[in-house]
Amino acid sequence: MDLMHITDDLTMVNEGHVGGFIIEKDPATYTPHLWEYLCKKFNIKTVLDVGCGMGHAIGEFNKHCDEVVGVDGSKYVVENSLFTDQIFYHDFSVGTLETEDRYDLCWSCEFVEHVNEEYRDNFLEVFSYAKHLAITYAEPGQPGHHHVNCQPKEYWIENLKRYGFEYDEKVTQELREVAYKDALEYNSEYKDNHFNLRGLFFVKNEKN
Repeated sequence: MDLMHITDDLTMVNEGHVGGFIIEKDPATYTPHLWEYLCKKFNIKTVLDVGCGMGHAIGEFNKHCDEVVGVDGSKYVVENSLFTDQIFYHDFSVGTLETEDRYDLCWSCEFVEHVNEEYRDNFLEVFSYAKHLAITYAEPGQPGHHHVNCQPKEYWIENLKRYGFEYDEKVTQELREVAYKDALEYNSEYKDNHFNLRGLFFVKNEKN
């Protein structure tokens, strides 16, 4: 494990094949207005955060939901996160995560592009444990630490269809507008964040 100082205020933990995460609140991923909006709009009571990092999103979801669980491939996270009792360790390169638990929402920000394509279905299976799914992704060629599976949005839309998810363009645009408010408040230097730029929203087909 290595510590990388990105700026004077942000420190990244680098953990090899599982990529890394920023210890502090990352202004490019911290979107509390969006999380609250999601919970109220879809009556979200249970949340699974895949690739949760230190748990900053979990802390906000806790304000609106009855049950929030995080999963991350970093042992450092499990031992040092803000909510150690709500986060458990799993490395998707060794397989999927089997559980009988089901959730209203799966949230996954800055995660899918950091897992090698050969392990993609290991986490897509876990996404399918939720009725609603909100993710971000990285475009081909997009720079970033440990970007190993950068794909266009159509790639994720098509692959998630296999797990019963339907892409909702209208709601995606609605949520991106809410995320932009977070960008203005928490990332004023750049005035954008990952969801505002590349967020996607899906709804599980009731037949699946």
